[in-house]
Amino acid sequence: MRDYEVPEHLASEILSGRCVAFVGAGFSASAVPTWRELLARIGEELGKEDPGAWARIRDALPAPGARSPSAFDLEVFGQLLQDAFPRDGAAFERAVKTVLDAKQTDETLDRRKRLLCEIPFESVLTTNLDQHLAGDAPEPRAYSEALRGHLSWYERSDWLSDRRLRRTTIKLHGDANGRPDENPVVLTRSEYRKRLYRDARYSNFLRAVFATRTILFLGVSFTDAYLNEIRSEILALLEDPEDPGPGPVHPRAYAVLPELSQAKQAYFRRHEGIQVLAFPIPNPGDFSGFDGWLEAIHGRTSPQARLAGLLRGKRIAWLDPHERNNEYGMQLLERAGAEVESLAGPGDLDPARHAGLDLLISHFGYHRQREAAALRLLAELQTWEDRPPVIVFASGYEADENRRAVLRRGAYEYTSEWPGLFKLIEQLFEKILGRRPSASSKVRQAV
Repeated sequence: MRDYEVPEHLASEILSGRCVAFVGAGFSASAVPTWRELLARIGEELGKEDPGAWARIRDALPAPGARSPSAFDLEVFGQLLQDAFPRDGAAFERAVKTVLDAKQTDETLDRRKRLLCEIPFESVLTTNLDQHLAGDAPEPRAYSEALRGHLSWYERSDWLSDRRLRRTTIKLHGDANGRPDENPVVLTRSEYRKRLYRDARYSNFLRAVFATRTILFLGVSFTDAYLNEIRSEILALLEDPEDPGPGPVHPRAYAVLPELSQAKQAYFRRHEGIQVLAFPIPNPGDFSGFDGWLEAIHGRTSPQARLAGLLRGKRIAWLDPHERNNEYGMQLLERAGAEVESLAGPGDLDPARHAGLDLLISHFGYHRQREAAALRLLAELQTWEDRPPVIVFASGYEADENRRAVLRRGAYEYTSEWPGLFKLIEQLFEKILGRRPSASSKVRQAV
């Protein structure tokens, strides 16, 4: 058994919408060929039309063996491949798509994609070409959305659509969609050079991300030379040359990486600004430790997990005569581990039973002939020695006037939207009452 203790700073950055996931090839390695295999199969696919061209360069492909070919070696062969089969039309793009479509997804990647999609990252950047992660081309609209998409966990979740999060995913090295005019793939030395030096917007976007966001690297081997160079520029910009200490209190990035010694982890923290979330490989090909970290991060930060951490074991009453109006919300609270009771009106309140409630949610309950239900509720609670906090969850009709009315009578707050409700719940149970969420920061996983 192994404990995966998610750093508090990382969890906080994700929940507050300041963390970007950077996804590399290791994330989908179980269902996608290695870089070397990809180049070989692309060559074989193109060679069906021109066997002679493939025969002339085939021997330049780094041989498989104990020593993994370097990124430079593979970029060189990618360049030779492009030169041998010039991109006249969509043949090259079709070949890449054919190769990447050949190996289907598997349970490991399915689970990883689900977890990734449910963690409220501000955005996701990926160098992967395959179709397992859908995303946008690196262009100004996507850059703007990624850099201006600062939303906390309760704002990023579309509460009316189960588990869907609003965020931007950018495929930095292209998309194997078979269409040369829609985010073409980047596999060669000249293409990397063009992307970095001829399109200043691309490199400036990456600099902005590395300088202003906390990054979580997933499946990244740090072999992309130009990405390492940009990170180095940002470290040189932000580090204090007069400070010989261990670096800033909080790391600028985190990386889930296998089997690194303590010395190398210390190097990453001091000289790369990266805190390593390490995992062992007990047997060849066993990367369950990577999944253990992903599950632990999901267990701390997904909206459903966050809500459970705030509400597990809490007693809540929801006051509204039209119970069906709140069915969805009550189900969310119950799935989060709260005990939820439905009340038809203020007359259902019983001090003996309800004084100990952790929260009371009420509709406003406008009535033509008497005070609104929320106002009568608050008047009744004023007579109690011990009364629960009240959040009025109602429509946006005359919201400002109604909010003033309920706040004057002692309500905690008034809101008319689901994100607002969960924001208030977080403020109430963590910040106002000074309680930490009950969800454990550790997930136990067999490895």
